Parts: sequence; structure tokens; C-alpha cells
Amino acid sequence: MRLPLGPTMTLAALIQATVSLLAGLEPQSAASGLPEARVDPGQQVASTPGHGFRSPLTSPLSVLEPFRPPAEDWMTGHRGVDLAASVGDGVVASGPGLVLWAGELAGRGVVSVLHTDGRRTTYEPLAPVVDAGDHVDAGDLIGRVAPGASHCGGVPPCLHWGLRRGEVYLDPLSLLSTRGLPRLLPLAERPP
Repeated sequence: MRLPLGPTMTLAALIQATVSLLAGLEPQSAASGLPEARVDPGQQVASTPGHGFRSPLTSPLSVLEPFRPPAEDWMTGHRGVDLAASVGDGVVASGPGLVLWAGELAGRGVVSVLHTDGRRTTYEPLAPVVDAGDHVDAGDLIGRVAPGASHCGGVPPCLHWGLRRGEVYLDPLSLLSTRGLPRLLPLAERPP
């Protein structure tokens, strides 16, 4: 993890960096130092809550399109995950926070929630049932998957779930505990 050391680092940033370092629970990408969750298209992911966050849909999650950050900010990529969903499926807040946006954006219904840890999740296409300024808890209904214009092109319908910390896009699956329970192997069965 890179710390933004220098005269402009605030006490809040120092505390947040310290908490992140002490938690040490998320796997880190060697290249970027950002959390990563490796999931292939079509793979089902357990929606076990991780670190106070939960899945925006009921389990099991089926990933249609994984997170693929661009090499540079201006390049193409996939800045979230597309999850299989049906029109009308309930979508819940992944964690507690403040609804920053709930309405139409670029022809799609979008809800954006600023969480208490400073990260922001987005959900689209939705028919929101919350308003900007509402406080939500993890698991509170924020909208329903909407018909029509879809990030996924409509077939199959999907929920696009995004995660950002400041201007940096992160893999939203890193909010979930996607790792299974550890299993100890005898020395003879250790993988190479």
C-alpha cells in the first residue's frame, strides 16, 4: 500500500491508511497495491459479507463480466462487475452510507452510495426507491433492476456494480469474502 506521505496528508488519511494496513485482510495486487478478486466470467461467487459489506443481490452471484481496470485512466476497461440479474430483482446497499445520487444518468437509473469508510459504490440500471441524502444500512433496498437501456445491452439483463475510492476504481468483489475456508494439507500433498 502506498501512503500519501507529505505535508498535505491529513490526520483522517493517516488514520484510514493505518486501519487499512492493520486490517491486512484483502489480497493485494503487486502491480497496483489495490485489492483484487480474481473471478472469471460465468463464475459464481459466494455473497458472504466481508468486512461489514454484503452482496447487492441474493446469492449466488454469477459474474457476467469481471472487473478489468484500464492500464491508464483514459483507456478503455471495465470499471466494475456485471452480475446476472432479472428485471425487477431487488438491489440492496452493500454497506452503510449516504445516498449521493439516485436518479437517471445517461439514460439509465443509477444509485451511488458513499460509505462510512470513504469508498463509493454504484449500481445500475435501477429504478431507485431511495433519494439523494437518504442514509442506508447494509442490506437496505435501494432499487430494483430496471428494464430498457442496460449496461449489458439487455440480454441477459445485469446489474453493473462499481466501487471507487476517490478517483481510483476498485473491484467491488473485494468487498465480499470470496475466499473459502483455509484447508491444511499434509506435507506430501503440498502443491508445487
